[in-house]
Amino acid sequence: VFFLDWEAFPSHEVQIAAPRLTVLYAETRKEIGKDLLNAASYDLVYAIENNMIIEVRPADSRDLPMHEDGRVFLFGNQHQTAIYGDTLQSQTDPKVMETTLLFTPTGIGEGIASLGYFNKSNHYHEEPYRFNNTSTYTLRDLVNFDSVLGLQLDVKISPMLNPNKSSEAIVTVSEIGTNAPVEGAKVVVEGPGIKTSGTTNDKGVCMLTITPSDKGIITFNATMEDMVDGKTERWVTPDESNPNLALNPVAQVTNKSNLTVTGTTDPGNKVTVNGQPANVSTNGTFSTQVMLEEGLNTIVATATSPNGKTIRCMITVTLDTTKPLVFVDDPGTVKGATNLTLTGRVEPDCEVTVNGKPAKVVHDIWSSEVNVKPGKNIFTIVAKDTAGNTNTVNFEVVVE
Repeated sequence: VFFLDWEAFPSHEVQIAAPRLTVLYAETRKEIGKDLLNAASYDLVYAIENNMIIEVRPADSRDLPMHEDGRVFLFGNQHQTAIYGDTLQSQTDPKVMETTLLFTPTGIGEGIASLGYFNKSNHYHEEPYRFNNTSTYTLRDLVNFDSVLGLQLDVKISPMLNPNKSSEAIVTVSEIGTNAPVEGAKVVVEGPGIKTSGTTNDKGVCMLTITPSDKGIITFNATMEDMVDGKTERWVTPDESNPNLALNPVAQVTNKSNLTVTGTTDPGNKVTVNGQPANVSTNGTFSTQVMLEEGLNTIVATATSPNGKTIRCMITVTLDTTKPLVFVDDPGTVKGATNLTLTGRVEPDCEVTVNGKPAKVVHDIWSSEVNVKPGKNIFTIVAKDTAGNTNTVNFEVVVE
């Protein structure tokens, strides 16, 4: 058993490094990308105000926390030569200080701006150091920025976005600043029950049909090579409107006991007719069979939308399966006549024919001019009511 002593010399005993600066999108607190021009520089969008959060961390996680009295400064183009932001402690990490900067690039390319850091020398003039040194220190060019073209989206949707309803979205993609249309941009739409995509045409337009399955947020994202992504959002809100419902007209009187009832409603609605479910197609049309009873029948259709709202529509139909009554007036003794006017009574609004020739009907009285000859004359009188029922009567007239 023995012990082995070993001694080595470190490559360095003291290392001094600048604080680490991270740049985030203020809207999302996600780090800004660096993948378009220079992998070491953040990509800002040309011609618009870039809202950024700058996080300041110690050079090493083992270092002392940063101080709130620091200042981040940005040196940029001629329209915004210098921008400053004082740092405050982050709510998520006591070692991290942060500030917000607004910057609008007016040029395109690499290295159009850079970040620096300024702070008081908090330890130099305190015991036990008492260094005879400057009271502040300034670090420049810690982070560089590139400026590239970005995409902007204009989204028009009709009708408004509601759960389980289809809407047409017209997405127009253009360059930020120039507003020039961007051809070939990929548009991706995601949200509740939605994941679809398309490509813009030569006018920068992409048309998509979207049908959300629930309320929530739908995101529209546009991408193009060497350009900053464009993004916008739309809300899917519950449909508070009443459903639509319409019944197609039917005959008011019929002699058929089985009636086909049809109509239209909003796609996705449920429909019942006299309490029985009807089949609703994807375009909102529906059809069902109803058995009628003799006499007046009331048919009630109810449509219920996914939001629970209902609407009712009613029609009435009379089932009449009884033959119409037909009466013929006795003309009495007919002598030497060659023509005659036959008259009689019938149920109101019936059609009457005498030997196939239409008779004149006024409410419930009918009349017809007929030719007669000596001897027996047989006339066939047919009455047809509004329900389609018919009754045939044969009537004999003797001419002396």
